[in-house]
Amino acid sequence: MTVKQIQCLLTYLGYSPGSIDGIEGRNTQGAIRAFQADYGLTVDGIPGAATQKMLIGAIAGTAVKVEKPESSDTPKTGTFWDDIRYFTREEFRCQCGGKYCNGFPAEPAEETVRMADEIRRRAGVPLNVNSGVRCKRHNAEVGGVSNSLHTTGRAVDLSGAISTEKLYAIAQEVQAEKIPGRGGLGLYGWGIHEDNGKYSRWNG
Repeated sequence: MTVKQIQCLLTYLGYSPGSIDGIEGRNTQGAIRAFQADYGLTVDGIPGAATQKMLIGAIAGTAVKVEKPESSDTPKTGTFWDDIRYFTREEFRCQCGGKYCNGFPAEPAEETVRMADEIRRRAGVPLNVNSGVRCKRHNAEVGGVSNSLHTTGRAVDLSGAISTEKLYAIAQEVQAEKIPGRGGLGLYGWGIHEDNGKYSRWNG
């Protein structure tokens, strides 16, 4: 299956890869990761055989999404994570895969995680953490700015089976209510960036 064919299938299923240009860039990889998360696949952004088979199944209506549990019998931690309904700490782990760090060079900030959880609640569909905490070397590797709030646990990138514009609008509402006058939001073809830094808006 060609990259362009994969992009067409992702677009049909509601996972925007950006332009259908046959290039396996960041937008396409983000859309693939969102699809993989929804269908219980290994979330690596690589359109391997299993992902391609699941794409075909999703188009045919034979593949079923794996909804993340909204509650579980997981032991209480005594931290704010006990209140988080849709995400786990592990989902915010640095994606360097242990190459440069232990996964948590910084802890995900409570304020950022709570906003992500509320965005997910209002979106009404599963959301994928495309990028949470980043160590400085991984941040540089993926093209992040040197002072990225990802490196301090205060930013998260989200995507899912929802239009990026709608997800962005929901995030704006949540920030306006939770941290009025603050918060960064970026709109991309693959999803959104949100953080609890200074007020900022941009298109990627």
